[in-house]
Amino acid sequence: MFGSVFIVEAEADPARSRGPVKLRAAPDASFAVIDVIPGGARVDTRYCISNRWCRVIWRGSIGWVEYRQLRLLSRKS
Repeated sequence: MFGSVFIVEAEADPARSRGPVKLRAAPDASFAVIDVIPGGARVDTRYCISNRWCRVIWRGSIGWVEYRQLRLLSRKS
């Protein structure tokens, strides 16, 4: 049987971090922290996996953030 993992594609949808957020090298809390994104910082989401982890770009760094740590914005925000 197939797992329940799915990818939601996005073309650099803007989001804001809900608080200080760890930008990780891969989509799991056990992976290395690349950077810490300050609360309220704007990031660009590339895509999310099962509403659990999102691949984001922040200040030139690409990494993964837990979905619940982001507030998605409209493209006009």
